[in-house]
Amino acid sequence: MERIGVWNVDSGYYFRVWAPHAQKVSVLIEQGPYWANETSDTLLERALVYEKSYWRITVADNKPWQLYCHQLILPNGTIVECLAPAARDVPN
Repeated sequence: MERIGVWNVDSGYYFRVWAPHAQKVSVLIEQGPYWANETSDTLLERALVYEKSYWRITVADNKPWQLYCHQLILPNGTIVECLAPAARDVPN
């Protein structure tokens, strides 16, 4: 069984999230030294691919120190940003 969360793989960082009811899932990656705001030009958004209730993507240009969160679009159009539920370390 494939694991969920984010993992360092040969081709970059592999993100996998279980969100069976989401219409779209993206990973938001901060390119700067700290989390800015959503108008920041240092925020990188990558859409995940849906596959059997899970969403996944490999991001080649991600660094281990970069902060990230997930953005979900729910069936009613609500946009939710959340930390990865499977995160092993969450900064303050």
